[in-house]
This record gives sequence, C-alpha cells and structure tokens, in this order.
Amino acid sequence: DQTLQVGKLVAFMDYLFHAMLSVMLFCMVFMMYPRANISAKRIMAVLDTQPGITNPQHSRLPANTQEHSIVFENVDFVYPDGDEAVLKKGRMDYIALNYYRTLCASYLPADRTHPRGLRVFRGNEVDFDQYGYFRDERNVNLKTSEYGAQIDPLGLRIVLNEYYRRYGLPLLITENGLGAADTLTLEDKIHDDYRIDYLREHLNACALAIEDGAELMGYSLWSVIDLLSSHQGFRKRYGLVYVNRDDLDLKDLRRIKKDSYYWYQNVIRTNGEEL
Repeated sequence: DQTLQVGKLVAFMDYLFHAMLSVMLFCMVFMMYPRANISAKRIMAVLDTQPGITNPQHSRLPANTQEHSIVFENVDFVYPDGDEAVLKKGRMDYIALNYYRTLCASYLPADRTHPRGLRVFRGNEVDFDQYGYFRDERNVNLKTSEYGAQIDPLGLRIVLNEYYRRYGLPLLITENGLGAADTLTLEDKIHDDYRIDYLREHLNACALAIEDGAELMGYSLWSVIDLLSSHQGFRKRYGLVYVNRDDLDLKDLRRIKKDSYYWYQNVIRTNGEEL
C-alpha cells in the first residue's frame, strides 16, 4: 500500500545517501591530496568503520598520535597553503547525536557460499549480519523492546563520556526514545509505562554523565507525536501523543495524549527534578 511504499522509499533513500557520502569522501581525498601515498583499500576501510577520525580541537589531522596511528599508517597527507586556516575556521561548535540502543557483535567468517560483504537480515528489517565482518548478537544482560531493541541506558552514559573525552565539545542529544505498538483503550487512554521507564532511565543516565564531567547542552526525545516508522509504519510508535490511524486506515486522525505526555510535561515543569 501507499504508506508501506513510502516507508520503504525512506529506508532506501537513507541507505543511498550514506553510500553516496562514502564515495564522495573517497573521491575528495584524491582530489585534495593527489600526491598522497594512500591505499584505496585502507581508506575505504576507515570510511566504513570509523565514526570520527579527527579531533576537532586540532587544526591538523593527528596522523602521528597514538590513538590514530593504525588508521593513518602509511598515509602521507599533503597540506596545501591555506588549508590549516580553513580547517580552523570550519571547526564545529558542538556534536549532535541520536541514541536508542546498543548492539553486540561477533565475527562472522565468509565462505564460498557466503562471500565477504553479503548481508543477511534476521528477525527484523533493520539489523543484519554481514559475512566477513560481524554477526549481530543479543546481550543477554539487557532487556529488549518488543521489536528487539536492547534497552541500555548505561550505554548512553558511556557514549556521552567517550565523545566528550575524545572531542571536548558540548553535546546535544537530538533523538532518544522507545518504539512500541501502543494500545488505545476503550476510554481513549494509552498507558505506556514502558516508555516512561525508558525515558526516565535515559534521563538519569544523562544526569550521571553530567556529574562525570560531560558537557551536555540539551536533550530532545523522539518524538512528540506518532509518525511513520521507516520500517514498521504506524505499527511502531514513538510519540507522546497518539495519532488514531494505522497503516491501512486513516480513521479520524485524532491526537490523544498518552500517559507519557503528562509525565514528560511534569519533567519539563520541574526541570528534571521529578522523574
């Protein structure tokens, strides 16, 4: 149907965007540094596996630092005149991140019937195994949502500390929330205590990260209102406000405040003193 087709299109466009970005970065290296002694295979490996390879506090790539020595082994970057000034001027002011869950992985060897890079989806339409790289593993110490997402507020505390330690920039959480198949009762209520528990635990993790010394400048939950999930349509809801519709039937599109709405309203009112 039309709704599911839109969801599939969104997922495909997201994949296409990241694929094009990797290719563009790869090409930029050679256009900017034609004399550099760079192994294409190693550069693509870096693009595939490294979420951040520079410290924005510095104006130059830290090619000789111990933290990045493996990444930049046998790479000789050439800096044309004026590059350092451009890099200093382009330094970011803060880091924004989305956080929902953590994943565990084990090595998944490739073989003749499963060539390196082959992806296999198991259990849902999001997580996958990739031969020659990894197999998605469940952390038995964590609770999971009905869609298999591992709930790990401690992971958020670790991420905030790690990013602030590495980059030394203020942090902004732009997405954090729980997707679930909410049920509308006959009394027009949605009792989503599971979402309240998730948000409470992750807000507590933010408070602990601030106590640890991380500079967290803001938190934005996902989301205020139910919206289309790129893979599960309206079966999987994130909002504090329920939209009365499903994938096939628009119904009356009423907006109904969930229990989590009133809980989060009080969190804002008390500036987080009452969770």
